[in-house]
Amino acid sequence: MQYFYLHGFLSGPRSKKGEFLAHKFREKGINLIRPDLNDGDFSRMTISSQLAVVEKHLTNNAEPTMLIGSSLGAYLAVLLADKFLHIEKLVLIAPAFEFAERFLKTMDSSQLADWKNKGHIS
Repeated sequence: MQYFYLHGFLSGPRSKKGEFLAHKFREKGINLIRPDLNDGDFSRMTISSQLAVVEKHLTNNAEPTMLIGSSLGAYLAVLLADKFLHIEKLVLIAPAFEFAERFLKTMDSSQLADWKNKGHIS
């Protein structure tokens, strides 16, 4: 079985949680794959781009898989499990379900218009 840790939004594979889990897995002789879901450019990261990062691994290896996801990573894990039949196990830590909808509600109409015009937000 292959094991993945999918980090959350504003995080990375070397976060305290990612490092802690990797250490615990190493103690058991298990490699924990921790892809960088930001793909090197957080400013251009999207849900689709994050899915693509993990899909590269999953497409090339149909070995039974367990995904551990934190926050947005947990949301991604659910989306991936729906697509890849060899994902047999999920561990979801505070899954960020409805992330996009909830994030949009934090913005007023002028902020949304500015985002649309510029193509990005801080």
